[in-house]
Amino acid sequence: WKIKVGVRLEHKYVNANYPKKDSYNFQKNYGNAVPSLHISYQSPNYKHAFNASYTFRGVLPTAEQLTTFVLYDIEYFSVGNPFLKPSYTHQVEIGWNCFIERFGSIGINSYYKGNKNNISKSSAV
Repeated sequence: WKIKVGVRLEHKYVNANYPKKDSYNFQKNYGNAVPSLHISYQSPNYKHAFNASYTFRGVLPTAEQLTTFVLYDIEYFSVGNPFLKPSYTHQVEIGWNCFIERFGSIGINSYYKGNKNNISKSSAV
């Protein structure tokens, strides 16, 4: 058996300053922990290999996604949401491989990715 456990800590400080538009200024602090777990097993005769992994990730909003100041471009305009929460993703992978002499290997892998508080754009015409 092989087991790997990890935790990465992230911090993001967003400071938006708009000249002559003090009402649009804001500051936000985000903290995030990214845990991961990876487990693998190889049978004694090396014919079968099993693995499983889990990772929890957070995507922190950018200043552009948080600001209420309207940003104009040639083809569109955008405005953010100051109440956005970080978006979280759960990633799970499970797999099995069988190694066959003089043939190669066959295997099955399964993957799941689920989001919470997904940050996306919407359009209006």
